[in-house]
Amino acid sequence: MTALSCDSPVQVFERFTDTNAMGEVWRKQLPSLLGKPFEFTTCNVQYARCRTYLSPASWHKAFLCVCYEFDVARARNTSYKPMTYGRAYLHGRSRDEFAALTPADGAHLVPELDMIVWSFPDDPRLPQLHELLDVKRVARHFPYANLSFAPDAIVDIKVEVVRYRPEQRCILRYDVAYGPNRDHSVLYAKVFADDNGERVFARIQHCHGAASALGVRIARPLGYSAAVRTVWQEELIGTSLTAALDAGNYEAPMTAIGHCLARLHAADLPMQTTVTRDERLADVRKKSSKLAQMLPELADDLEAIIACAQSELPLLPPAQQAVIHGDVHCGQFLITADGALALFDFDEWSHGDPAQDLADFIVDLQVSQLECDIATVLNRTQSSGVAQALLARYRRSANWRVSDAEIAWHARVQLINKAYRAAIQQEPRWREKVPALVALASRGVDLGANLEREMTQ
Repeated sequence: MTALSCDSPVQVFERFTDTNAMGEVWRKQLPSLLGKPFEFTTCNVQYARCRTYLSPASWHKAFLCVCYEFDVARARNTSYKPMTYGRAYLHGRSRDEFAALTPADGAHLVPELDMIVWSFPDDPRLPQLHELLDVKRVARHFPYANLSFAPDAIVDIKVEVVRYRPEQRCILRYDVAYGPNRDHSVLYAKVFADDNGERVFARIQHCHGAASALGVRIARPLGYSAAVRTVWQEELIGTSLTAALDAGNYEAPMTAIGHCLARLHAADLPMQTTVTRDERLADVRKKSSKLAQMLPELADDLEAIIACAQSELPLLPPAQQAVIHGDVHCGQFLITADGALALFDFDEWSHGDPAQDLADFIVDLQVSQLECDIATVLNRTQSSGVAQALLARYRRSANWRVSDAEIAWHARVQLINKAYRAAIQQEPRWREKVPALVALASRGVDLGANLEREMTQ
């Protein structure tokens, strides 16, 4: 890997995720830009992602997507915080991109920032948000066939934005009051920018029907609205898995998760995509090269990690191709009031190596997303015990063998994925977080097994 001396686009775009600096910018810009002046106390980066290129010759094409959320100083009529989404460019490219848009896109050009800006819910790829956030119009899209009330019984609708990923998807929560006694029903809507929602809904239906076999609870699927590309689900209440683990209560949830993943990997579902180990290695090699450009001091460590992954790959047992979740982490589970495990998120499913799901979850345990303290990689003895409880139950439930060597290999890949994501999403203190993740990838996750002996058998 060649370390470059010039700044990469990610480094140039860092100013846009400096909330203090951007707060001052938006205090001056928003009143004239949006024509809807409001006071705010804090500017927060709700989401950011940089589109990067490995070749310096293509760096001029890079851009940053960034969404700002504002804490308002006074009450507003909407139930969600105001948000602004922008695309920042280089070398004045925003003018050309803006010229290609139409007035209907709702975009604003900020030439001094080389940026195009939208005010939520304006979104070039999620135009249906306007209708879904309008309590007078959204009711026509509710999945009444699976609801306990009719349209004319609705008394009041309150809508909340749960999570927003510009140009990708949005999760909305609806609290619907209906009938003379103002009974309440809570619906969740997952809004997609493409037609993938229909496939996601089919997966939820299948898994909800097989929930007992999977050993989990799954929020009841209520319907799919093609007109607004939205999946509707019932609410499922519980406490986070992270809270249970923090309290030291991991045996029961790890047993449930191990059983759930084993049964999920045995599911018979058609998948549109397949992810192989070779593809994962090729992808992470490219990401490592980009990370080395951003942080040249990590170039040697990253090159050594990729070389290790390359040398280990032919020594691994053949992969068992199965349906995999593709994005397993603590946030995908919660514990219901009666102690049952609930599973969420059906977006990233594909055919792949079951060891990937296990590794992704164990990496999440060990890293704990480094949100509280950059130096905090969970106590290795504790996280190793949690991992061993998970793997023991998984291996009792699965009809195939998954070795620790396979899991450790995928864990190394996932740690570099997390490091890359921290950099391109400009996460807080990413310059400290990335080296911490690379260091953990270098020494490997602790599964309590003799990996060297296992890989040579």
